[in-house]
Amino acid sequence: MADAASEPPRSASPSADPLADPNRAVVWYDDHPIIAPALSAPGRLERFRHDNAGMEFDAQYIGDARVSLQKLAVGLAADDLPDIAVMHRGVAGALAHGGRLADIGAILPDRILNDLRPNARETGMYQGKLIALPADGFCTVLFYNKSMMPDGPPRDWETWRAAAQRLHRPDTDFYPVGHIPWLELAWSAGTQVVDDAATDLDGPDALRALAFLLAMRDDGLAHPRAVNSEDWGLSLLLTKRAAMTVGSSRALPRIAASGLPIGLAPIPGEHGPISALSDRVLVVFAHRASARRDPIIRVLDYLTGPLTMGPEAEQNGSAPLRKSVEHNDEGLNAAFEAAQAKPLHPAWNAVEAELYRRLDQAFRWQEETP
Repeated sequence: MADAASEPPRSASPSADPLADPNRAVVWYDDHPIIAPALSAPGRLERFRHDNAGMEFDAQYIGDARVSLQKLAVGLAADDLPDIAVMHRGVAGALAHGGRLADIGAILPDRILNDLRPNARETGMYQGKLIALPADGFCTVLFYNKSMMPDGPPRDWETWRAAAQRLHRPDTDFYPVGHIPWLELAWSAGTQVVDDAATDLDGPDALRALAFLLAMRDDGLAHPRAVNSEDWGLSLLLTKRAAMTVGSSRALPRIAASGLPIGLAPIPGEHGPISALSDRVLVVFAHRASARRDPIIRVLDYLTGPLTMGPEAEQNGSAPLRKSVEHNDEGLNAAFEAAQAKPLHPAWNAVEAELYRRLDQAFRWQEETP
């Protein structure tokens, strides 16, 4: 047996020599359902390594989303960071505000930048720089039972309410709609929620979105409890106690397994389709971005390209991020194209927590009002 002391370490500390190994890329990832298999499945990694001979690729699993956040915090304090990481948008916004993230738009070549679908670029912009790429193509969609809705899905609030009224069955446990998310409704009405100047949560657009949601519930057109619970709404749809509900496209495998004739579409907004992208992103840390530009390009090409975001990812509910990657589900594709993303704002995490606390109070207050 070889002397363990004589064996080379698996990988050197990324902070040992920041400019060493220009052909090396270090990636930290958590339990993300698309990125984790891409960075751990032997077959995929073998192909990537074969196609990128001469490049050292160090993919490090850093735990689930909660644990990975702690790892990132320790890495920031010790200045011991990877080249690429997957994280929540709110964290990325704070890091961008602190100057820790690189401009991905200045790193990627035009062949990749121009191949990204518009949403995959626009939603990662911060102060004029592309500092984040979607880690997946998951987005919120309207799941609807085709047998109950032969005319297809509604496109706006007016047709949504009209469709729900046609399906209304008073004095039964059936509700036309399960879950309805306020944020997407507010975006469609013109609310930005928060930007560098102010918040418009108390403005007429935000209140109009809330009024529409509560009216759907109070008129018996949306389930009084599921209206604020995505999981509850999906359960109602799958047990035929709702004709439609809003949920993440991540639920697509569960929907397909049910055998029900369920279609996908964007969420009906005030004046047309709306959706929300997943809040997980890929970022590049600024400290070695120039020295390791080539391997960083190769990894981002892999993580956004067909080997990672191809047919298997789409079957799991993730739309392709690149124009050159074929998409097959028209409903999912339409939702992705209509999707917005939560703000890349350093205060967003705190704003979001307060927002949903206040929304919960609004729902409860309306329930308790005689």
